[in-house]
Amino acid sequence: REIPLVVIREGEEMLLFGTAAGASAHPAWYFNLRAQPRIEVELGSERFTAELVELPDAEASKKVETQAASIPQFAAYMESAAPRAIPVFSILRADRRSVAGRRLPAEPIEDAGKALLR
Repeated sequence: REIPLVVIREGEEMLLFGTAAGASAHPAWYFNLRAQPRIEVELGSERFTAELVELPDAEASKKVETQAASIPQFAAYMESAAPRAIPVFSILRADRRSVAGRRLPAEPIEDAGKALLR
């Protein structure tokens, strides 16, 4: 199944934020991607296999604060979602094995789920 989502790039790292437009609950895709973190990504004209790594709470909070400081709409989402913590995933390309100090697991990626990221 394809899920259109927004990716924010920080240097080489691609981040996916579960803002749910400021809703009080996590978006439905959050639970699906936690259960199946291996995905096929379509980003612009690229297609690649990737694995999502959910950032630890403290690191996710810093990433959320950084985005909120630079994007007013993001800050509004953060405010309306409170007290829910907005989850953050790092998208790790299978062909790169690591980025921003994060590494993919040693086992090969099989049976990737699908997400359409724009």
